[in-house]
Amino acid sequence: QDDVTRTRVGGLNPYVVPVAGAAWAEWWVEDYIAARVGTQVAPGAFQFALLSDVAWFDGQTEVGFALVSHVQKNRLYADVDVGFAPWIPRPEGQARASLWFALGLDWGPFRKS
Repeated sequence: QDDVTRTRVGGLNPYVVPVAGAAWAEWWVEDYIAARVGTQVAPGAFQFALLSDVAWFDGQTEVGFALVSHVQKNRLYADVDVGFAPWIPRPEGQARASLWFALGLDWGPFRKS
């Protein structure tokens, strides 16, 4: 793979291999193994999950923890995800946390039951 086609790892958004607490696409890797495990509760229109991400790549292992939430009222929905990666190396004063927020309208024909 070259710099354009490498896999992006890190962050909470849906466009990368997630590692909660890392920056969006913090690492561009060629070979990797990743896992996400957790538990979810869904009282009414709310959904909450506690998750742990782990990724192995380029001779390193990174771990992150996340609280992800989804709420839906008719077609309007909001996602708020917060992550923390306590062992990612950072310079003094730089956070080991990440945030993902999305607000949108669910399209009728594709709505989940």
